[in-house]
Amino acid sequence: MAFIEPLSLEKIFVNVLSGSPDIFIGLALLVIFGMAGYFRMNMLVASTFVGIFLLMFSSFISSPIVILFFIIGGLLLGFTLAKVFN
Repeated sequence: MAFIEPLSLEKIFVNVLSGSPDIFIGLALLVIFGMAGYFRMNMLVASTFVGIFLLMFSSFISSPIVILFFIIGGLLLGFTLAKVFN
């Protein structure tokens, strides 16, 4: 087991939990939209959260088309979760 610095969030989230930056961004977007659907946020608030997230992690994005598919999938997930929990 390798030593991981305690406050190295990039190593903890990207390398250890996800494996690659693309998978990390996809999982994080799905979690954001899942929480938006669970808490029944309107799309303005959810898209603001996604916009802030994408600005913060824009250096990790290597393939924008994959991120577009994750955003579309996340919107569908948030919409269906809002209907399920309503």
